[in-house]
Amino acid sequence: MDDDGCAVAFMIVAVLAAIGAILVVLFFIAIPFITIAGLGFAGYGITLYTVGVAGALDIAGARAPAPVAPPPSERDEKRDPAWPHYLYGPAWNDLKQSMRMGFRLPIERFTGHARRLAWLCFEAAPALIGWPSGLLIFVGLGLGAVGATAAVLMVALFQTAIWLLLALLAFLLLMTLRGADTLRLKIKGIGLFCPACHQKVDYPSYDCPHCGRRHADVRPGRYGVVNRRCYCGLHMRTLLMLGSSAMVARCPSCGERMAEKVGTAPEFVLPVVGGASSGKTRLMLALVLSLDEREETMVAFADEPSKTSYDRFVPALKVGADTWKTVMSGETPLRGYSIYVSAGETTKLLHVFDPAGEVFESAERIQMQRYLAAARTFVYTLDQLAVEPVWRSLEVPERARFKKIRSTKAPELMFAQVLSGIEEQGVDPRHARLAVALTKQDLVSDHVPAGDSDAIRAWLESPEVGLDNMVRTMTRAFAEIRFFRTSSRIEDGLDPAINDLTDWILGGEGFRL
Repeated sequence: MDDDGCAVAFMIVAVLAAIGAILVVLFFIAIPFITIAGLGFAGYGITLYTVGVAGALDIAGARAPAPVAPPPSERDEKRDPAWPHYLYGPAWNDLKQSMRMGFRLPIERFTGHARRLAWLCFEAAPALIGWPSGLLIFVGLGLGAVGATAAVLMVALFQTAIWLLLALLAFLLLMTLRGADTLRLKIKGIGLFCPACHQKVDYPSYDCPHCGRRHADVRPGRYGVVNRRCYCGLHMRTLLMLGSSAMVARCPSCGERMAEKVGTAPEFVLPVVGGASSGKTRLMLALVLSLDEREETMVAFADEPSKTSYDRFVPALKVGADTWKTVMSGETPLRGYSIYVSAGETTKLLHVFDPAGEVFESAERIQMQRYLAAARTFVYTLDQLAVEPVWRSLEVPERARFKKIRSTKAPELMFAQVLSGIEEQGVDPRHARLAVALTKQDLVSDHVPAGDSDAIRAWLESPEVGLDNMVRTMTRAFAEIRFFRTSSRIEDGLDPAINDLTDWILGGEGFRL
């Protein structure tokens, strides 16, 4: 073999040896080093992300929690004075802050380490040692950064998915609770009615029992599922079936207080209507007294105004003194008297209204009597002193004595105005009941015959009395009609006819007496 052949062979051997050395370095030094470095840097990056997340959630030493938003202004009417539920505000802020800090900390640490390693390998160390080592380290650092980024992104996506899942579950839970509460009200036949403005209420507003702040809608939502936390820190129930009825309820429309424990029992409205001085107020008090004193029924006043009026005027009724005359209150709607009535297993909230007789003389005033639209039983007071044949049958001294308490409006004309007012409020009388209470029986008992409903009806239709047109109108207009002769004088005991009247009223509302 000549010299040229030897040189070529030597070069081939040298190249193969170099390739072998490189492969040995790659497989036994570089690749393992890069792999270990990459895994180490990836684990380090995930650790840094975890530390950043822990700091954002305020569970690590290096704390950087999301700032807590201050309560909105008390004047902000668009928001309730309650702290948002964690999943509907704070959780989203924590998620954003944890991602912000989770990404920021690895980037800051990797950047700092890269600068120090670059200086150490490419500037401080000898070139033969620093450059190869630096290349290996930075390749590992790059691969580790890619791996850490992929892992961190997966963790961040997992965090977001968990938050979305929890928010969805909370939403489904709150909608289920709201639906269950609404269904419970429908099954029990409970409708909410404001005795102040006469509006039907979907759900009351509530005052915080501690600070008195008004919460417009306490039902499960962004401020809580089972409880909500008022600005003052008190936890409030969110549903009637969970105990919100124990708080002070207010009408969302007018802001007035509703009945205590509203939403726990079905409600019904009873207007006592008739002419001025026809005995409406005394009859109303006698009806409540009948409910209160009977063994079969129990009465609990649902608000303070109702109890105050009863305690004030019933003693006067018992001793035969005069009670107040209902007066019109200008532009303010008439507030009803709210009473819980219980008999057997049935409990209902009764709203009794005693409007002034003059309200039915004006279309504008009739429009304010919105409670009529919620009633399906009406009591019409017919002053027997206003029946002309009865009045003429009295002696002159009796007329002089009764003149001040006699209703001056003719019963037939008064009823026509009342019926018109009821129909103007959208009530179809064909689906309603009417009790006709002939009042002041104690004053005219010697001049009118006694008897049951049929006898009273026959007497009114008789030629001597001449109210047959009114009776026919009543019969055609209402689905059911019943007549009662009543006296509100109770010095010697309650008139049995009052008990008969309450029996008839409650019987039509599902009570068993």
